[in-house]
Amino acid sequence: MSTGFDMKTLAVLACAAVSLVPSSTIAASGPEMVDLELVIATDSSGSIGDEEAAVQRQGVAAAFRNPEIAKIISLGSYGKIAVAYLDWSNQFDNTVVVDWMIIRNKETAEEFATKLVEQPRTYGRRTHISSAIISGMELIENNNYQGTRRTIDISGDGPNNGGLPLAPVREEAIAKGITINGLPILIDEGGYGDANSAGIDQYYARCVIGGRGSFAIVARGFNDFARAVRRKLILEISGLVPEPRYAQAGNPPVRDLPLPPGVLRAPAERDQNCDEMRGGFGGFGDFRGFGR
Repeated sequence: MSTGFDMKTLAVLACAAVSLVPSSTIAASGPEMVDLELVIATDSSGSIGDEEAAVQRQGVAAAFRNPEIAKIISLGSYGKIAVAYLDWSNQFDNTVVVDWMIIRNKETAEEFATKLVEQPRTYGRRTHISSAIISGMELIENNNYQGTRRTIDISGDGPNNGGLPLAPVREEAIAKGITINGLPILIDEGGYGDANSAGIDQYYARCVIGGRGSFAIVARGFNDFARAVRRKLILEISGLVPEPRYAQAGNPPVRDLPLPPGVLRAPAERDQNCDEMRGGFGGFGDFRGFGR
């Protein structure tokens, strides 16, 4: 499966990225430096059956077992990334399935993949995307790593339907320099309680993703998840999705940089009304720190 970039291109761009890292950053003591702090947050809500949960786990594991991933990691400034895997549904049921691990080569990538598929699935209720972002922020802010990039990678098949309002939580993460990427799972016939729709890809673009170089890649059903997550991880690790450039008021239009095929980006004005079917258990309280 092509990612839109060959390995020679990846190597050139990775070398260019090294030159952009200040020497003071490279020489700094303290937390372990990595190219990327990545929280992979996958939906474990009531719409996810056992087979679908297994597809998500196995899809992520297969992506890390692919030698292309280890090769791209090795091309980074530090040649390593830090990864944690989170199952999310609501603020009480979010579970860290695999805590932070350093991946620097095919052996550590295999170790992460094996540990992931060995863990039992988790179960949750409701689809509180805001709680996934909060848990992801907590994981990033309380680890022992410092990445040149920090990303929460959220996959799911429905819109935010409870917990804290999504938009302000998303904006809080972006303000902290954390990028939110998305992998919306498109189910044509509708998901649990008809929460899913043909517009879930645009919902993720308008309401979920944000921050430097943020993007979404759509999985067209769970059978397409493995392909989508592999391509998404390659783009996240390599940092090959360009930041958008928007025209300023009174200035001529800006010709934006092209995106890789199949990649969605947030509009210039992110949606601030992103909560559907709110109510039920969870309410509007701030439950940070739960579900860890």
